[in-house]
Amino acid sequence: MKILILTGRFGMGHYSAARALAERIPAELPGAECTVVDLFSEVFGGTTGVLYKAYTLFISRGGKIYNQIYRRLENGNEKLGIPLRPLFLRGLGRVLADCCYDVVISVLPLTSQLMSEHKSRTGDRTPFITCITDVCPHGDWIAPHTTAYLAASERTRSLLVSRGVNPKSIYVTGVPVRPCFRPAMPAQDSARVREVLITGGGLGLLPSAIGFYRSLASIPNLHATVVCGDNTALHDRLSGRFDNITVLGFTRDMASLMRKSDLVIGKPGGVTLFESIACRVPLLSFRPFLAQEVYNAGFLRAEGLGEVLDCQPEECLPIVKELLFDDARLASMRRNMDKLVRSRDSLVLPLLLSQYPETGCCAS
Repeated sequence: MKILILTGRFGMGHYSAARALAERIPAELPGAECTVVDLFSEVFGGTTGVLYKAYTLFISRGGKIYNQIYRRLENGNEKLGIPLRPLFLRGLGRVLADCCYDVVISVLPLTSQLMSEHKSRTGDRTPFITCITDVCPHGDWIAPHTTAYLAASERTRSLLVSRGVNPKSIYVTGVPVRPCFRPAMPAQDSARVREVLITGGGLGLLPSAIGFYRSLASIPNLHATVVCGDNTALHDRLSGRFDNITVLGFTRDMASLMRKSDLVIGKPGGVTLFESIACRVPLLSFRPFLAQEVYNAGFLRAEGLGEVLDCQPEECLPIVKELLFDDARLASMRRNMDKLVRSRDSLVLPLLLSQYPETGCCAS
């Protein structure tokens, strides 16, 4: 079975989920071959990096405008439209023509909309699955001609149903994470040095004030690892500054960093949230400012998986210290994470894929 996974590298969360699917599906469905395609790279080629940098700048400085657009369109009653639609559709057509795929999976709202329009225009009958990477599904995730939806949680499923999606087409699988994100046995020595992982996702959206890190470094029996991602300015400012803070840029070793941590501090992106759940490491969320992360933070708090910092980063260190050394609360959060993992159907995706015929050619 040949499976095409469509995505983009906005903040790396969607791309990370796509790569996780490409790693997990062949392990769970022998004979499956997955191809991950960044549709933006396919369409824009060497200029794609400029596009992604512009997005990073917009998110970091234009969050209010982003949220206004997001909330205006989130119920799906109004559509913004796809910029450069003919260009994207031609690029998608080239990708589909390059190989005969038996199934297409979208891990980005834009590619879901484009795949739906492609099917409408061409009559293509290839099974088409949308994998939603946030707890609250924005309206752009919902598209006609979608065969099935992979939902992050039961809350996601309920919201999809309320917006008119057929319940029989929704499967609660969680947000895909790579198999290396798995639980580690928590250390039992209460006097040990506590490990904190601080991450701002691929964009490195982290506190810029040195005072936050100085106060963090002053907490006894603590070691912190700060993953700056693409935030090279913060990386350069922090490197070598504090003896008990290790500073990294972009890393491919997040799984092992997370598994050895007692607490993750960061923004509640969908992938980061579900990676921490997979590792059973409680998440302490900075106050979110992007709309979808506000919803993710609400889910985090409601399910007892961590806490949300409602204060400025410089003011939150007492909360960090209190939670980090409260073994009973951390253990309770880990149990809630374990319960959440056990409540979803981890076998549904290979069973779903195995129902679709291997045509040897794109159905049309």
